[in-house]
Amino acid sequence: MAGESLRWLAAVRRHLLRHREAKEKANKTFRWVLANGILATACFGGMLFGWDIGAIGGILTIPAFTVYILDSCNFWKTIG
Repeated sequence: MAGESLRWLAAVRRHLLRHREAKEKANKTFRWVLANGILATACFGGMLFGWDIGAIGGILTIPAFTVYILDSCNFWKTIG
């Protein structure tokens, strides 16, 4: 009788250990995916911000923009 209960407990222990290891592996995978997702989003946002600053800076220095847009709306008089 004692031998059967010990075998049963050993089987339960093995099952729980496998379950715990699988859970730990899933947690590690989730943390890795989450961290890399946050990093990718931050990098993409930084790239878009830099691209936007470069495009706006380039447009503002075009002489046609300053003559037709800024002069037509009296931009220089409102800030000066």
